[in-house]
Amino acid sequence: MQKAVARRVGRGGDPSLILPLADKAARAAIYRGAGPWTAYRFADHPGLTLHVGKPKRDGSSTRTLYYVTSRIGVGGKLEKVRRPLGRYPETSLGEAGREAAFLRDDVSRGRRDLFAEAVTERVRHANGADKADTISGLAELFIERHVRRSMKSAAETERILRRYVIPEIGDTPVADLKRSNVADLLETVAMNGSTFKPQTRDAPKLRQADRVLSVLRTMIRWAISEGFTESDCTVGVRKRDAGKQPRQRALDDGDLATLWHALGALYPDCRADVVRLLILTGCRKSEVLEAQRSELQLSKGAATWTIPAARSKNRREHIVPLSPWAERIFRAAVPKAEAADPEGRCVFPSPVTGEPFYPTAINSPINRAIRNKSLKIAHFVVHDLRRSVATGMARIGIDRLTISKCLNHASADRETITGLVYDRHEYTKEKRDALALWACHLERLIIPSPSAKVLKRRAAIKLVKA
Repeated sequence: MQKAVARRVGRGGDPSLILPLADKAARAAIYRGAGPWTAYRFADHPGLTLHVGKPKRDGSSTRTLYYVTSRIGVGGKLEKVRRPLGRYPETSLGEAGREAAFLRDDVSRGRRDLFAEAVTERVRHANGADKADTISGLAELFIERHVRRSMKSAAETERILRRYVIPEIGDTPVADLKRSNVADLLETVAMNGSTFKPQTRDAPKLRQADRVLSVLRTMIRWAISEGFTESDCTVGVRKRDAGKQPRQRALDDGDLATLWHALGALYPDCRADVVRLLILTGCRKSEVLEAQRSELQLSKGAATWTIPAARSKNRREHIVPLSPWAERIFRAAVPKAEAADPEGRCVFPSPVTGEPFYPTAINSPINRAIRNKSLKIAHFVVHDLRRSVATGMARIGIDRLTISKCLNHASADRETITGLVYDRHEYTKEKRDALALWACHLERLIIPSPSAKVLKRRAAIKLVKA
């Protein structure tokens, strides 16, 4: 019996590679992959292709879809049409081949309407397409298959979908969703925040409308890649806060010293050390809050904190050389955390849950102190501390590339092909020197040296004792 074969085509593919059309070969092709995607064309089934996404570390693929392609006459011209058939392995190779042949026969008989329908009820059920007929069903699939598995902002994305998208347009069929529906949804968020509390269009709600648009756009594009819909109804929809500018607030030296001295009164627990480390290292708030004991190497004089790629915003491991001051804070915090929870992993656990503090536990005391004037600093948000560190480091003469490396900005490597491809230096020494210099600068601000009058008085006391 002659074996059916699959020819590998597409970006990064080798046209000469021929595989037998069998489950074992398909699994091997999925595990191997090549680049963002690879398409396998089956010799015995013209028009049928298996699209394989880039494999994960465990060998599974984020995208394994069958497509059937044919050319049909439209307006006197031959037009290429492609329709999804299902996912592998939910739909077997044999089933996909039979379905492709059925659709191809329909096209040859001129029954383009059936080809346009493309997916039978059985294949739709295996693929989950029957659940994705409405926006609410599509949102549930998106949350289950993509958000919780792949997105770092999974909790916030799911909150936006359940709070804004599903209540407003959840019953709308995916095929019927139009730009006008999306625009109405964004206007509701921008004007009201909810359907029941009419308010004005203020800046926070405009920004929230933009976040809703971003999440909805991501979901629709994911649906297209999975074969649940064919068009992106968010194309051309404008942002409500399109004219907003990046935040400019940076605390000066006096503000940083004032905040540092107020931390003991603002936070009765280890949160004060969290804010101190934000100022000393320039790291992101979530990175410090979720710091793990296993990430610390506190060898004297060469202490480092390694933030793994899974916790980094840009998905790249970040080595933070610790200044002596930051090292002392970590050395004091780890025994306290171990005493509170010997089995735990966090460096700064909440005394209530034993887990990392929620970000609002850092924000709220500062906001409250600024509102009631007990903290004599103009309004700022905690993330402004990161900008303040970068600005302060530049002010004391540290070069911009080193500052970018200290902040773990991927843009520092994307500016040139040298940084993106060829320069593999970790810049650990440069980062250590820069962070030590910044810590010395902060120490001079926060622990001022004695005045000349005090020094004379101390000298006089020594003379008397002598």
